[in-house]
Amino acid sequence: MSNLLKIPLPGYPRANPRGGITWKGDYFGNNNYLAGGDKLYASDLGMVGIEDAHFSFLGIGSNSTYQYKALPPTGSANSNETYAPVYSSITVQAYTAANSTEVANNTNMSTVGARLTVNGI
Repeated sequence: MSNLLKIPLPGYPRANPRGGITWKGDYFGNNNYLAGGDKLYASDLGMVGIEDAHFSFLGIGSNSTYQYKALPPTGSANSNETYAPVYSSITVQAYTAANSTEVANNTNMSTVGARLTVNGI
């Protein structure tokens, strides 16, 4: 389990009417961010796999200085697949909202929250 702070909203995770599970809540990063991002595992959210993940309001954090982006694992695209892949983890990267450059190593992101929605199985 990762040491990222994930606070689900009341009633989440819950069954998605279209099938699968939806997790929605507030995401906070680590107190020592490392370039390249943090891994967020499906198992941390009570899922087997992640189908879709996104941050609300462009991922702008609670202090308006930083922004989060949810990315699939590197090298996960495969044009030969019939269906879109389901991921066991995603990478969450942090950027400065003003110029979209990745946050420097050891930046404390533990007080920067943003609303995250994840759909999975």
